[in-house]
Amino acid sequence: MGKQNEKVVQDAVQGLDIIMRQIPSYQFTPVGRSFFPLNGLGRPLGEGCEVQFGFYQSIRHSEWKAMLVNIDGKEGWFDASVNGTLT
Repeated sequence: MGKQNEKVVQDAVQGLDIIMRQIPSYQFTPVGRSFFPLNGLGRPLGEGCEVQFGFYQSIRHSEWKAMLVNIDGKEGWFDASVNGTLT
């Protein structure tokens, strides 16, 4: 595959990744490339901190010429006294 074709594939993957992140960004709180449901259901850690469980998602192009959706669990530590500020 030539350099021009690789650029087209890379641009297509990036475009799909942006589209796939659109709806979760309305329903969850984005922190970096991860999403967290800051709904007050975090687990307290003490001293005003809590852990929230969220997810990370991305689109990848595989060696088999297929598009893959990668979804991983993610934990984030938040300051519960400041309405979900990531610490």
